[in-house]
Amino acid sequence: MQLLDQSRTAQLAALDADGSVWLHGPDGPRAARVLSTVARHELERALAAGLPVLITGDPPIILGVVLGQAEERAELRLVDGAAVLEAARGVVLRCGAAAIRIAADGTVRLEGTDVRSHARRLQRITGAQVRIN
Repeated sequence: MQLLDQSRTAQLAALDADGSVWLHGPDGPRAARVLSTVARHELERALAAGLPVLITGDPPIILGVVLGQAEERAELRLVDGAAVLEAARGVVLRCGAAAIRIAADGTVRLEGTDVRSHARRLQRITGAQVRIN
């Protein structure tokens, strides 16, 4: 049982179309091998849900997906020159009495003592329903 004694968890970074599996490592993505009993769809689910995988060895071998509650975490990265902040449940930007709340269900809420909107060109408000006051 030496393999299990040295096991630890890791996060998937990517799954390539050619079957390559990548883990997050301290110096960037790191290639991993996968035990034959771990199905591709299980790895896809783990990647999408942020579930950890159980690994052992060096180079790492993925033994399985750790089911249960995924760790709550947020990730900030640059995509095409834009800062992207992702979180599983929501994001809150707060400054004094003002806040912008973004929820996983698609709700965006602006809160403040005064809320102003300005456009140099056309300002458009659209929605299935628009309610003012």
